[in-house]
Order: sequence, then structure tokens, then C-alpha cells
Amino acid sequence: MLALTHKGFSLTELMVAMAISTVLAVALIMLHTLTLQNSQTSVDRIVLQQELQGAISMISNDVRRAGYWVDSYTDAGTGLNQNPFMGSGVFQVSSDCILLAYDKDKNGIIPALGAGSDDNRYGYRLLNGAIQTRISSDSFSCSGTSGWENITDPNRVEITGLTFSLNNDNFSIDSSSGADEISIKTINIDVSARSVKDTSFTINLDQSVRVQNDEFN
Repeated sequence: MLALTHKGFSLTELMVAMAISTVLAVALIMLHTLTLQNSQTSVDRIVLQQELQGAISMISNDVRRAGYWVDSYTDAGTGLNQNPFMGSGVFQVSSDCILLAYDKDKNGIIPALGAGSDDNRYGYRLLNGAIQTRISSDSFSCSGTSGWENITDPNRVEITGLTFSLNNDNFSIDSSSGADEISIKTINIDVSARSVKDTSFTINLDQSVRVQNDEFN
């Protein structure tokens, strides 16, 4: 009768198998970690793009409406500009701030400062790495300490630059004297930002916005 013999793995074989398993496990962990890092980087970049595009879209929409006045027709033929929503005291453009107003209520009247939740005056500025928008308050100033709130999240996105520049194109509408003009306004908006979590990723958006309501001079 033949005797059955059982032969197991030697110590050397077990150690080699364990070493190979360890190398494979480490490689899988590293691959998984790298995949997570790349995924997080992609998310951070998408957040940055969305924040910046959302902010510039919001600004552009208000800039286009600047100076709208439901009663503008009353100035026709008078040679006067009585639009309370357009002028040096209401429409102001500086390097990193813009102030404007438009007749959102369509009642022809610009409310008193702080008259309600929306006094038809709007503004955008850069402060402490965030873009802010003006909300109703007793102040209508780029340097106001209250009445402003962030529209970008400084914990996720750092706004490194916000620049507004005004371009006026004046056209004569009185062929006899050339005294009366229409001023066509264009606002150039330049915004740059970087991700707080990945400061190596930066983005810049530049947009030119035509103010739809021309100013009569």
C-alpha cells in the first residue's frame, strides 16, 4: 500500500507570497489615493469656474440695466436729462468697484437710501478676497462698512483681482448745432481668482458689457 504524503508551503515561499501581497496592496492604496486627489482637484477647479462665472454673470445682468427709467420718454424734445437713475452721483465706476441704479419698480422714482429691502441701487466691489454686492442700506458708497454681502465664498475661492473700466462713445444727435449727444457706455469687467485648496490653479475672465440705456447729454 502506498503511503499518502502532504507537503505544505515552505517558510521561504510564504514570505515571498506575503511580500508580493504587501506590494500589491500598497500599489492599490496609492492608486486609490491618487484617484481621490485627482477627483478632489477636479472638484475644486469646477467650483472655482462656477463661482467666477456666476459672479460675472450677476454683475453683467445689472450693468446692462443701469440707468433704465420708465419715464425716459418725457425727456424727448426737451433738451433735458432728468433721469434720476443715471448720473455722476448714481452711476460710478472705479478700478475695483461699480455703483449703479435702475428703475426696477417701474414707478419712475428712485427711492430714498435705505427705504426698503431694495432701493433700486446696486453695487459690486472687491474686498478681502471676495466679490461683494450692495444690499439696501443708508449708504451708497464703495467704501461703506455695512450694506454689503459676499457673492463668492472666500473659504473656497480667493478673488485676486476685480477691475471695472468705463468706455464712453459720444454721438451727436443734433445736426444743426452738435450740442446734444448720446453717450453709449460700455463696461469692461476683468476678474481673476484662484482656488483656496489648490492655489496653483488660477482663472481669469474678461467680459465687455454694453449698458443698454444710453445717456442723453
